Amino acid sequence: MTVTPAQAKTYLASLLCWLALTTLALAQGVVPNGVAQGSIMSTYNGGYNWIDSCASGVLTFSSAKQPSCSTTLPAGLTIGAGTLANGTSATTQAVPDNSTNLATDQFVNNSLLRFISTLPLNLGAGAGGTYSFNSQGSGVRLLLAISGGVITSVNSVVTPGTGYAVGDILDFTTGNNDNAILVTGVSSGGVTTAQVLYGGTGNGTGPFNAPVGVISAALARNILLSGTLTSDASIIGPGGNYLTASGFFFISNNTTGSYTTTVCAGANGSDACAGGRTVTLPQGTNNSTSTLIYVDGSTNADAYPGNLPSPIHIGGQTGITKTCSAMPTAMTITGGVITSITGGTCS
Repeated sequence: MTVTPAQAKTYLASLLCWLALTTLALAQGVVPNGVAQGSIMSTYNGGYNWIDSCASGVLTFSSAKQPSCSTTLPAGLTIGAGTLANGTSATTQAVPDNSTNLATDQFVNNSLLRFISTLPLNLGAGAGGTYSFNSQGSGVRLLLAISGGVITSVNSVVTPGTGYAVGDILDFTTGNNDNAILVTGVSSGGVTTAQVLYGGTGNGTGPFNAPVGVISAALARNILLSGTLTSDASIIGPGGNYLTASGFFFISNNTTGSYTTTVCAGANGSDACAGGRTVTLPQGTNNSTSTLIYVDGSTNADAYPGNLPSPIHIGGQTGITKTCSAMPTAMTITGGVITSITGGTCS
């Protein structure tokens, strides 16, 4: 089959792809038998073939410079106004991503799961000091040991990065983005040592060398603290403004040791407390003192209802009435009234 000069005039302008002799033409007028209008003719090194109109995808080129239609968008592709065909796929970004990349169904579902996810933080023996979800650091790379998809230890620091502080809690940006790594040593803002608080899931096999990003407390709606305190502990929540860093989350303080754990809002642009109201977390076991925390993203952290240990009044009518500074673990209700209370700190 040959293409006559008259037919060639109906094709769109040809272009040279990747400096190879690949020519594309779009069939709009008279076309050979069996070729639909809108099909693309490709000529390469003296040969040619027809490609469908790519109405259900995008035109891509293989490493051999051969064009084809694909329903998977190439990385970095930018498209203008229009509607993508049903079934078009794209790369799913990690949940903390805030770029202009396409949001796939998987990305949306993963983001929703963060609102009900749990982050267990085992602070270990000798716990205390600062634990910050408001790190200002960037650029660190760690060599991590991984077994069964779980990060088990930090083998070494590959690139120390800048702007980090002891106590920063970071997230290894792979797998399910549900791990937590504590910065334990810095030099001039660069990470020198780190330890695993929670190994996460789905991290593949190790050892693995990859960048680590800042974890957002707002992504983990439930935080389980454990370990033995040997000094007071301060948890710095996310900082920013009312729009970008506010949120609710539960913290269960299952630590031991006669020391205080407080929660504060992070300062905007600083790895420190903002200086507003703070919440003191009561200690318990088996999540018996779970506390709902509201961080306004700017200045204050508050417990709901009210700032613990403000008294909470329980009961009334013909049942018993108690004032509790820590919530009970169980209540018995008979005939519509509370008849007994177990656990908590009530009088």
